[in-house]
Amino acid sequence: MKKIKFLIKHSFVGSILLYFFRFLSFLSNLFDKKLKLPFVFLKDSNNAVFFGYHDKTPFSKDNTKILAMSVNANDKRADSEGEIMKIGYFTFDLNNKFKYIELTETTTWCWQQGCMLQWNPKKPNEEIIFNKIINGDYGSIIYNINSHKPIQEFEFPIYAISPCGNIAASLNFSRLGRLRPGYGYTSIKDSTKNINAPIDDGIFIIDLNTGKRSLILSLYILAKDFNELDSINSQHYVNHLSFSPNSNILVFFHIIVNPNGEKRIRFLSYNFSNKKTQVIEESKIVSHFCWKDNCTILVTTKDKACNHWEYLFYNICENSSNIITGLEMNTDGHPMCSPLNNSVFVLDSRLNMYREDSVLVFSTKSKNMINVATFNLPYLYEGQVRCDLHPRWDRKGDFICVDTVHKNKRTMAIINVKSIKNKL
Repeated sequence: MKKIKFLIKHSFVGSILLYFFRFLSFLSNLFDKKLKLPFVFLKDSNNAVFFGYHDKTPFSKDNTKILAMSVNANDKRADSEGEIMKIGYFTFDLNNKFKYIELTETTTWCWQQGCMLQWNPKKPNEEIIFNKIINGDYGSIIYNINSHKPIQEFEFPIYAISPCGNIAASLNFSRLGRLRPGYGYTSIKDSTKNINAPIDDGIFIIDLNTGKRSLILSLYILAKDFNELDSINSQHYVNHLSFSPNSNILVFFHIIVNPNGEKRIRFLSYNFSNKKTQVIEESKIVSHFCWKDNCTILVTTKDKACNHWEYLFYNICENSSNIITGLEMNTDGHPMCSPLNNSVFVLDSRLNMYREDSVLVFSTKSKNMINVATFNLPYLYEGQVRCDLHPRWDRKGDFICVDTVHKNKRTMAIINVKSIKNKL
């Protein structure tokens, strides 16, 4: 398979193979009886348009606006990260008439997660939050989309906002950018480069009312708890911070990287009530997750022994886990539970040999899985600049938004899934 991919990318014969594979894909689609729904692309001139990760919705509370980032840069090159990027939103109505409204700009972003653009939970129709250079360092800003003015500036970048809107989780984006390219930022050098597990770096909490920041978990403590302090060549960092729906618990990945680049991932939780850290998973390979409710997380995992992907529900209140039955797929995916029915979630299938990625909706009750859309992603979008679909629900469970590629340019697409609700 690797040889075929290399030929397709780098030779004339590969071009012939690519068209052959696409022809096979066309034939297979003729006999594909899975339901696929119409979708519409969201564009801003010839710019690359995207939203970012699958852990937040780009839709405003009233479902009339869709946040998006737009950048006139080569979206197939990693070194384009950090160029001037527009921040704005698409107007959204049922007649599929979309218009991009530019608000402001930033240079603090990456291809996988953007500038952490999201709606302010306290005013989810009027205010947005995103990362931006403040006083020469990574910071963040609350911005009013009606007045086109900043409401509040913070001298620290945000990673995740609590659903209550009072606090935000933060980390060292320079360290993240160095150890996990495509997820952090590279404009400012990582001052902790030569420290494997800094005692004054890790997970921070920002009080969004006062702007004050405090360290709740240091990388040194995480390494010590994992008996890793003696491993002088391994570097530690954190990623994928996420609050529970009631804002009481923060989950995250603690990642250990050895000199060969091999990673070990610990999936942990931090309880704000008792200030205790709990291990959710560390024996399996964990990849992506989403919250089902205040105690339950849907997680994609791979068993190291049998090399098989599984989807599990982890109950962190009871310290238990259950495999999701009926989901017949052995690929990783980006899940997100429906906002009005948490027994239903959307995920992507990841790329097949034809470079196709499908958007799937699955019900844990009926065990029905419906293919609602399939997109082709060119080979030039790989590695740090890959364009995963990262499917995200709207606020009512009627539409799904994805990042994709159309006419050789990164763009967003909206899929109407109202018609399948009674089939799940």
